[in-house]
Amino acid sequence: MSQLVGQPYSHGLKRFGTPAGSTRTFCMKILVVVLVIAAFLGIIPAGIASNKGRSFFGWWVYGWVLLPVALIHSLVTKPTSNVELQSELVECPDCAESVPRGASECKYCGKVGPYRWEYR
Repeated sequence: MSQLVGQPYSHGLKRFGTPAGSTRTFCMKILVVVLVIAAFLGIIPAGIASNKGRSFFGWWVYGWVLLPVALIHSLVTKPTSNVELQSELVECPDCAESVPRGASECKYCGKVGPYRWEYR
């Protein structure tokens, strides 16, 4: 009887019913799955922050490590001044360059006119 204690049975199970050496393997598989899922979920705050003019990669790492905090932070973060500036620029219908919304003429092609600047 003492020979059976700690010795695997012929079907690969230890005496207490767990597969031989599988506890560490199982934990590693779970860890890998959790890290992969967290990496994919980190894309959510990164995408939100990227639309507000922030670094996608930096926010992806932040979201990967601290998803709930990064998600809330990305939602309440205000856009950078570059994003606000881009929203005030429109495309000239003649030369397709970006010009300020309230301009009376295009500084690139010189088109003058009371035509409407619209988003495209």
